[in-house]
Amino acid sequence: MALTTLGIKNIKVKKKPKIIFLSTGNEIVSYKSKSILPWQVRNSNNHYFKSFGENLHFNIIDGGIIKDNNPGKLKEILKKLKNSDTDIIVTSGAISAGKFDFIPELINKSSFKKCFKGVAIKPGRPIMLSKLKQKNKLFFGLPGNPISCAAGFRFFIYPLIRKSLGMEIENKFTAKLNNKYFKVKSFTHFVRCFMKINNRGLVQLEVLQEQQSNKIKSFVKANCWGIFPEGKDKFKKGDIIEWVPLIPGS
Repeated sequence: MALTTLGIKNIKVKKKPKIIFLSTGNEIVSYKSKSILPWQVRNSNNHYFKSFGENLHFNIIDGGIIKDNNPGKLKEILKKLKNSDTDIIVTSGAISAGKFDFIPELINKSSFKKCFKGVAIKPGRPIMLSKLKQKNKLFFGLPGNPISCAAGFRFFIYPLIRKSLGMEIENKFTAKLNNKYFKVKSFTHFVRCFMKINNRGLVQLEVLQEQQSNKIKSFVKANCWGIFPEGKDKFKKGDIIEWVPLIPGS
């Protein structure tokens, strides 16, 4: 309305980054599969990442699955990255120190400069970030575990995209903790929580059960992430805790 009133037809805007997301692992199969073998896992990471991104109007490309014994697909994407319109490549899985964790070595051989590998957080400790030398293009390696992957997107990739678009740092909210929580002192924990406002108008935060990073049930019940910072290992009922919604703006 304001621009039209002033007769302004064109304005400069920030380019939305184009992001390709790929999952890795021989055990990963399409999330559309009606039946799977006992050792297989439906590809929830690609589906969640793309749905999350679309909800925020980000440009997310589902790159599919890379099998452990065939990293050539990712190698080709990395090779073409320099001259492509892709800004960020994100993968899930194959970044730790296991037999099939091929990504760190592949990235080191592909003209990338390591920014960091491993962060004192839970879930998502093995997360890595590298930057293509002489080009403003990034590679994020997220853990394959669905909750770790979700935390990596929420607390690393999303803030990066906000900054690239010139947005301010996301505001955190506070609430009074409803139950006890214990953690490793030197780690920051991103905890699945349920936030509610009681009949007196006070914001309360409940830490949900089953916080293991392979447990999805608590993620389904949660409506926010509670942020329990490093430097403290015991949190008691009544402590004031910072939190953010599962999906920004929700």
